[in-house]
Amino acid sequence: MNIKSRSTIIIAGIIFLFNIILLFFPLVNILGYESAVLNAVLLAFLSGIYSIKLFKSLKEEYNHQHFFHLLLNGLLTFLLIPILIFVVASFFILNCSLVDGFIFYLVLTIPSAIIGCCLGIISFEMLNRFQSTFFILTFFIILFLPILDIFYNCQIYFYNPFIGFFPGTIYDESIYVDWRLISYRILNLIYFVGVAAVFFRIDLLKNFLGKYSKIAITLTAIVVASIFFLFNQKLSYSENEMSIAETLGGNLETEHFNIFYDNSINKKKLELIGLSCEYYYEIGCEYFKVKPQSKITAFIFLDSEQKRKLIGAGNADVAKPWLNQVYIEFENYESTLQHEIAHCLTSEFGVTPFKISASFNAALLEGIASASVDISDEHSLHYLAKLAYNNGIWFPLSKLFSGLNFFNQLSTLSYIYSGSFVKFLVDKYGIDNFKKIYSGEDFLLVYKKSINNLEKEYLAFLKAQNFKNNKHEALLYFGRKPIFKKVCARFLAEQMEIAGNKFNSGNFKEAKIKFKQLSEYSDSYGALVGYINCLSKLNEDKSALKTLQSNISKYDSTSYIYNLQLLLADQCVLNKKLEMADSIYSVLINENSSPRFLALTLTRKNLIKDSTIILSYLKGSNFDKFEILKQLNRDSIVFATIPLMINLSADLHQNYNSFIKLFESVDKANNFISSYGLRKLSGYAFNNLDFDGAKQFAVKALNYKEDLELNEVIKTELKRANWFYNFAPEVQTKFIWKK
Repeated sequence: MNIKSRSTIIIAGIIFLFNIILLFFPLVNILGYESAVLNAVLLAFLSGIYSIKLFKSLKEEYNHQHFFHLLLNGLLTFLLIPILIFVVASFFILNCSLVDGFIFYLVLTIPSAIIGCCLGIISFEMLNRFQSTFFILTFFIILFLPILDIFYNCQIYFYNPFIGFFPGTIYDESIYVDWRLISYRILNLIYFVGVAAVFFRIDLLKNFLGKYSKIAITLTAIVVASIFFLFNQKLSYSENEMSIAETLGGNLETEHFNIFYDNSINKKKLELIGLSCEYYYEIGCEYFKVKPQSKITAFIFLDSEQKRKLIGAGNADVAKPWLNQVYIEFENYESTLQHEIAHCLTSEFGVTPFKISASFNAALLEGIASASVDISDEHSLHYLAKLAYNNGIWFPLSKLFSGLNFFNQLSTLSYIYSGSFVKFLVDKYGIDNFKKIYSGEDFLLVYKKSINNLEKEYLAFLKAQNFKNNKHEALLYFGRKPIFKKVCARFLAEQMEIAGNKFNSGNFKEAKIKFKQLSEYSDSYGALVGYINCLSKLNEDKSALKTLQSNISKYDSTSYIYNLQLLLADQCVLNKKLEMADSIYSVLINENSSPRFLALTLTRKNLIKDSTIILSYLKGSNFDKFEILKQLNRDSIVFATIPLMINLSADLHQNYNSFIKLFESVDKANNFISSYGLRKLSGYAFNNLDFDGAKQFAVKALNYKEDLELNEVIKTELKRANWFYNFAPEVQTKFIWKK
């Protein structure tokens, strides 16, 4: 066997074994984005090594045509192996769309393999010795060069010749091939194939350039690559602070923040964001015991699509502590701004070049930020942690705080447990001791106790908390799958987006067909709900009810069951089965899976007393719904309707003062739902810069004392309202609005 055949067999064997191994891991066991990227890097490297080996083996009998023929045969062999493996595997492993997988493979893997070959040719022709060493060094320099983009610029994604496109460590489920990626790959191929072709036929250039031909070609190639790298922003392959600020258009400078915002955002909301930044900064500095010397830069994006385009994280707000920057979607700022600001404040004691936790420990990084905020989705961290623990959802903290295990669980659980545990440590042992852990010291050295013993202390503390347990609430919060356990997560996300766009544009017939297809070959809750909503819009109520009844049992042990039960009850109403609907509403009230569901179902229980009214409510527009609820509150306040009326009022852009007058005579809370409703009024007043009203409603909500956890959340919000009431005018005098 000659060296050419042996090299081909060895490399083909490596590729075959690698792809067989991929079949045993979720997300990469189908032909899709992840498997295409992994194969892109592997094939780029092996193809480059193969081209050098091939050159060397043909040294004595070399001619261009023969070399190119052998190289092409080898490359095709290597590229076919992953395709064949995944096609065969698709008969045993569900692959929702081989077509999408082929597109990723075509745009990501195939160009990378060609580029690897080209780099191998360049390496061989450029040097007389150490060609493989030069190739390996150049390969890894190019592979890791985009880290500089992420480090110095704003985006969390990057484009790379060997990877193609990397969306960042914070994944959006929806990743698709767009024209920006296609254009990037075309430019990649033009550049590398062009340089390789010149080196490949360098003998023809020696007559013109003489002995300096290699140096001239190399310098030209470096200059062209450098120009491309420097103009990344102009070509939309990278974004820096200046380019994003220019796109957004607006700028507000406060005492401790430089805020860039989309010009279409309401100015009153921006005032509230500016004040919120200063408030979170003050309490964060107090919590962490830090005194930052530089301002934090905050980017406020209009929506997820704008944020995805500019920085890459469409569905998650993020921070870059080492740049002192936070990136927030406008609609999310209430729930994420404080957490992201906390990341910047912890950079004061962070380590590594990224100013974060030692060894990039995600549990420490997210745990301390979550601990400083404490409130998560209207609940305290300790409440949610005990809720999970009481219902058998637990994993050792020693595991959570090591390696990459933070990402192996449902993200909600990882954030809650890490945040609750870190809050326990800070409250009991102080922030200074935790700072030592954050910077890399061992638990045993700092606390004189192992993490296992600290875990025992924490569990004893958690068990002692006097919180009510509700298995339905636990299922609602923790009954979702992490992305690594979802079937065809990427494909479904993309197709759901397409179906959703059809629905939002009023094309209910096409949306119905799309949602039905997605629902039939997956267990997607969103696809089922989308299909039901399409049927309702098309007045196919009998079909909607029948579909729900035949599919709802699939979701019995998931967080989606409660919303589906509510949807089922509503469909019963639309099909004139009022007794059945009333029974389901009663079950949901008894289960009390969340305050939101309690408000929704109690409202419907009030409306179902008159079949005409509830039918009008379910079929009516937002304006119709609001007017019906307004009438329901005419004689006395129905507290359960308040959260719904607030949402409807905001959607309808109603005047705040007119709305709030409806509840001026409201009494103090005397039960859970009245306390919750008043808390929501407090929040609505706060969001409309009525800080005095926010205080008054919060105080009324606190009159109900029996739910300790709800009381603690309201006290936290009352503290915020007091600060804004007392200090907002002074803080606003330092606002500088720029265009």
